[in-house]
Amino acid sequence: MTRHLDEFSPALCRLMARFTDGRPMSTDSLRLVSRLTRADVEFIQRQPTWDRVTIGDAKKFLEATGNPNDPVVRKRWKVRITRNERRVPARRWVEFHGDPEESLYRELIKIVTEGAP
Repeated sequence: MTRHLDEFSPALCRLMARFTDGRPMSTDSLRLVSRLTRADVEFIQRQPTWDRVTIGDAKKFLEATGNPNDPVVRKRWKVRITRNERRVPARRWVEFHGDPEESLYRELIKIVTEGAP
């Protein structure tokens, strides 16, 4: 389970979380799927590394967001990350524009790109 954790931080896993139809998962949806409390999801998704997340919580969080140990998921995530990094700054992560949780996504993008808040 921990083989690719260093490659994908909790904040990045949260950005990658999608429903099967491709829509971004809301925090409440992630909470329901992961069976974690809202406070746990809020804490985990804002972490730049897995160091402060328990193994049990990490496992539940990864099961809900998509498991980066799955080669198909890992490849899909890498393609999405690369596509967004190649865009000019104003067009990066454009799929979150207008989303009800857009401010959360902006905060997570900042954590992913710049490190701890």
